[in-house]
Amino acid sequence: MMTQADVLSFEDAALQRFTDARRQGQPPPPEVEQLFDSLGIWWDEIEQEYFSMSQVYSDSVADLIKNNLPADN
Repeated sequence: MMTQADVLSFEDAALQRFTDARRQGQPPPPEVEQLFDSLGIWWDEIEQEYFSMSQVYSDSVADLIKNNLPADN
């Protein structure tokens, strides 16, 4: 069974390939861009890379939990 970490790892690898292709002047077709929009995957104009809002959300929640857990006494 795939875990959330497995899915995010797979997604990261795919987004890296799309990022590399776009940086080389080969953007995905409009249908793929529309699919990305519906999945919450966007192009970052500053960093020049695709990113997933799911990953941003997951990372943010993990950081909040890590940084706000009560310290063991």
